[in-house]
Amino acid sequence: MRKEFWKNIPLNKLTKKEWESLCDGCGKCCLNKFQKTKKSLPIYTSIACKFLNIKKCTCTVYKNRKKKRSDCLILSAENLEKMARWLPQSCSYRLIFENKELPNWHHLLNDKYKNVHNTNNSVRNFAINENYIDFSDFLLSFKKKI
Repeated sequence: MRKEFWKNIPLNKLTKKEWESLCDGCGKCCLNKFQKTKKSLPIYTSIACKFLNIKKCTCTVYKNRKKKRSDCLILSAENLEKMARWLPQSCSYRLIFENKELPNWHHLLNDKYKNVHNTNNSVRNFAINENYIDFSDFLLSFKKKI
């Protein structure tokens, strides 16, 4: 990969490998989100997509994720502007889109892929797989809070 490509090359000019390497592996984008109104910001839950391997913070069906889950947000350089608000504020794609620096724990800065977990910037220690949730109970309690 090109040296510090995320600083010097427009996102739509990155190779597939460079684009994919921007992901910090936090798993936050795989958390279920809700929205009060169409214009409000998303509200994140601790409930992860059933296809997220919570320990590794990776998708178990990554290449077929849109076929397996129609509401999966497939991020690209072309749709990043529209999708950025749905990404966590710590997301590397969002940070680069907003012309901000990558966090010091990001693997592109230090070659340490586990730093995202070691610095508690992933969902590893708090997310729960949606297969273990009764959504009717959850939605009822969620509606009472908002």
